[in-house]
Amino acid sequence: MILKTIQLLFILLIFEVNCKSQNSVNDLLIYKKSSNKTVKGLSIEINQIKINNTASTWNGLQFVWLKIPINNLSFTIEDLGKSIEPRNELSNYEQLDDIVITNGGFYDDSKKYDGLVKINNVIRSNFKDWEQGGFLLQSNKEIMILPISFHNNLNLFSYNYILQSKPIVVDNGKNVVFSNSYSRSNRIGIGFDNFGNLLIVIAYNDDGYAMSLYELGELLKTKDINTDTFLALDGGPNVSLYIPKLNNFFVGTRNRTYIANILHIKK
Repeated sequence: MILKTIQLLFILLIFEVNCKSQNSVNDLLIYKKSSNKTVKGLSIEINQIKINNTASTWNGLQFVWLKIPINNLSFTIEDLGKSIEPRNELSNYEQLDDIVITNGGFYDDSKKYDGLVKINNVIRSNFKDWEQGGFLLQSNKEIMILPISFHNNLNLFSYNYILQSKPIVVDNGKNVVFSNSYSRSNRIGIGFDNFGNLLIVIAYNDDGYAMSLYELGELLKTKDINTDTFLALDGGPNVSLYIPKLNNFFVGTRNRTYIANILHIKK
């Protein structure tokens, strides 16, 4: 794990050089932790990196990734549609058998769902013909991620829960965000690694400028994370990840923020 983490940090350092910053890997790394915790009989791998260096473009970055064996996992979507303080209030929405809770998909200027949303077999919002992105899908048997190009062949009746989101950051192990806009924001998403694990990643900073989608894609490719497919969820100040049984919170803001819906990852 140490050698792999160094590879991930060198990717961060490369972006530092591009931003004309003079830092070494040791300068960047202030804290790293990797642990395996048992939750409802599942071994969850929890990895954290925190950086504190005022001369670094990564100052304040917290980067967390979870790996959960996919067998017997499912997800549900819960309507929320209001502003909450995630650190203090997300625990109020814990449901039976929850492994992890995260914020969900996008909303428009009127705070209505943006993109296809199906909750408990009821379509709550219609498909949006975005140029990019995909679907997080829950059938009776498995969790899936499909690109938006599959829409015309998508049998809506086959899935109990559907969340359209964007973009797909990694597909078949490749970063498909092809250029770096350097437009940094807090990020969160869900996907799969190459070893049959569900992957949940959150990157956040108190100032809200964690990383660009391209930078996220480059980190997801490293051997430390080994991503096969990854779909971004709604980013910005509302990025939130909560592990109820461990009482672990990773949130992008301490203030109230609007969250359209919540994902419940369950066993």
